[in-house]
Amino acid sequence: MTLSLNLLPVYQWTHREFNGEDPWAGGRPVTWSVVVYRMVGETFINAAPAAKQSVPSTSNRLPRMCVVGIFARTHNRYRILPLALQDLWREGKVADQDLPRLLHRVEGPLRISDYPPARFSMVLKAGTVAFAALSWFSCGGAFRDPNVNESLLVTTAVCASLSCFCFAADWYGRARRKRFARTWLRMIQDVV
Repeated sequence: MTLSLNLLPVYQWTHREFNGEDPWAGGRPVTWSVVVYRMVGETFINAAPAAKQSVPSTSNRLPRMCVVGIFARTHNRYRILPLALQDLWREGKVADQDLPRLLHRVEGPLRISDYPPARFSMVLKAGTVAFAALSWFSCGGAFRDPNVNESLLVTTAVCASLSCFCFAADWYGRARRKRFARTWLRMIQDVV
């Protein structure tokens, strides 16, 4: 058996349904579903049962481990929402009816990192902590010994720099996500 770290969405429950237009089918009226998923490793996909709905359908306050998507039965296609759009929906800033149209308008400039799982963000956070800890420990050794080796000082500087880089890259990703969210809110206001 091979262990795969590739995460796939596994259906958990249909949160609620709404009527709206299908922008991928020329604006044809369809019934949409807001669907909740859990990201599961490909190896364990068959062992991941669907959960019971744990949040009332009137609420958008889904657990953070849940991923939100939309589904239209007429074209039988599931669409996972980008993380920024999920954040807006969870905060109640985007109505269900706006999700298909907004997703259709913003699909082009999106990157794979804009969708769950935000694995790169987790790696950057871990890198920030790990390199900060390494620089702290090497820095402590460098200042205790009066005959310090230059390589220890270089190691301290490199680890501190890598920690700063990881922190800055993660911060940039979060700032980009918030910038997308603000842009998408303006799109909704322009159309309405």
